[in-house]
Amino acid sequence: MDTPSELVATAVGRHAPILPQVEQLYVDAFPAAERVPFKRLVQSPLNGYTDKLWVFTRNDEFCGFMTTITRADLTLVGYFAMMPALRGQGNGSAALQLMRGMMPQQRIALEIEVLDPQAANYSERVRRRDFYIRNGYRMTSIQYWTYGVPFVVMVNGADISAEEYHQFYDPLVKS
Repeated sequence: MDTPSELVATAVGRHAPILPQVEQLYVDAFPAAERVPFKRLVQSPLNGYTDKLWVFTRNDEFCGFMTTITRADLTLVGYFAMMPALRGQGNGSAALQLMRGMMPQQRIALEIEVLDPQAANYSERVRRRDFYIRNGYRMTSIQYWTYGVPFVVMVNGADISAEEYHQFYDPLVKS
């Protein structure tokens, strides 16, 4: 019996041949209000939006991507998406576990949309929160507005204070 091949994470640069696939998934997975221009996103690390662009592959097939920004012992996941055909099969969890294993000492933070029952995509927001909780993240009381969209911070690892998060994040959105 064949064993499924492992998911692989690779940090790629702004000239990587896989970028058109990453860009298409980025555009498809995130609302326009939540996206920075893709070219600006991949100019890292000069612009502060990302330190690394991680591409997830299995058998050299593109599965998804994640952007991260790291300062000291805190890593922020900026964007994370898996190919639609691979969702709901444990691939996103495998990607998060892979990244956790690569950064065992890091606190890993991410933002999800505030759980507003009036939001048109409320059930999607709840599913997203539950997905991250199943993968070791927990809600914080830190709320943030980015590009006019309200988010709440989740963290995996040691706690983070609102003051610490603002010191980390405020310079990024002003760049």
